[in-house]
Amino acid sequence: MTQATIATYIIARLKQAGLRHAFGVPGDYVLSFMDRLMEEGIELIGTCNELNAGYAADAYARIKGIGCVCVTWGVGGFSAMNAIAGAYAEQVPLVVLVGGPRTTQRRSAMLLHHSVGDFGTMQQAYSHITAAAVMLDDPAEAPQRIDRAFARCIAEKRPIMIEIPADMVDLPCAAPRPVAAPARPPSDPDALAEALDEVMGLLLTASRPVILGGVELHRYGLMAEFRRLVETSRVPVATTLLGKTVISEHHPQAIGVYEGGISRREVRDIVDQALYLSIGYALPATLGAALADPARRPVTLIGDGAFQMTAQELSSLCRRRTGAILLLMNNDGYTTERIIHEGPYNDIQPWDYHRLPEVFGGGWGRRVATEDELDDCLARARASNEGPVLIEVMLDRFDTSEALKRLCAELSPDKGRQAAKA
Repeated sequence: MTQATIATYIIARLKQAGLRHAFGVPGDYVLSFMDRLMEEGIELIGTCNELNAGYAADAYARIKGIGCVCVTWGVGGFSAMNAIAGAYAEQVPLVVLVGGPRTTQRRSAMLLHHSVGDFGTMQQAYSHITAAAVMLDDPAEAPQRIDRAFARCIAEKRPIMIEIPADMVDLPCAAPRPVAAPARPPSDPDALAEALDEVMGLLLTASRPVILGGVELHRYGLMAEFRRLVETSRVPVATTLLGKTVISEHHPQAIGVYEGGISRREVRDIVDQALYLSIGYALPATLGAALADPARRPVTLIGDGAFQMTAQELSSLCRRRTGAILLLMNNDGYTTERIIHEGPYNDIQPWDYHRLPEVFGGGWGRRVATEDELDDCLARARASNEGPVLIEVMLDRFDTSEALKRLCAELSPDKGRQAAKA
């Protein structure tokens, strides 16, 4: 094969990275590219909105090593941005494909739908939350631009955005060349030796050293080396919340998860230090996780406030007949915010959440108020796998953990006012 099209070139690189599913919402500028995705064997998963597509692709990428969002220019791309910003903050490799207006339209003064009046706005906006944001408006340059962007996505474990004008989708370009493993950045022997000497000096004089493992160990495939370091040093090891899986919690040196002010006291005492924390992530992320590894069954804990943010994606879980088990903690609103500072803005409209699987046409739901009822529902859920299970767990609005109470006390504006008065 000596020639490809811009669309088949991108899709070939996605497949080489291990992608089998893409998430998105159709729009006129991106329809032709969506056709090519499906023709080339990438299953396109339609979500209820672009933000949810981003969350689903994020979770998919955390399992598969690559995720993909496919949306239309303007309204679609802007709608997905919060999810992409979260992926950037937490080092998740996503490819955002934005179908845009034709190049001939961009040269004119006409006003186009989905436009904010500047054809460069989409690329400029994404440049702040991606490792690379490129425009494919030249078939001769497209392969190099695509490959440079993909290389940064894989090397930096951060999202990239590729904007594809509608009239570029099927234009011919050079065929993809074999993918070479990215060269590791050279190490400066003198700088490395100096750093090691400094670290060893600190370790040898420390009275209570501890190793803190972060999510980067997972993203860069360094968990085996990290375990050897831990076992050789014989130093206690904690992990960040994002890095929770970089070493087994049953390891004899593991002391738990360190979460700053909300850590367990025994962990905090040893270590004494962030998450994007976008509410609504969990439900569409469940869809991405279910598709990324069908051999595993997702179990999701989600609050009622977060559920209302992205509730539509339950319909996608029903449509795909995923066996996800959703434990919806109904504590009557935004409990975290209530603990920080109470006010009427923390109230939400109460729903009969357990009835929603029936509304959306798949799976089943139940409401539970006791431990025995919860045990019965979980036993039934384990025995069935025909669509999602939604178990609505009724809780008191102030029923929360001691760790959350400690964190909220630190964040409370009341504490700031008291300090200012003092």
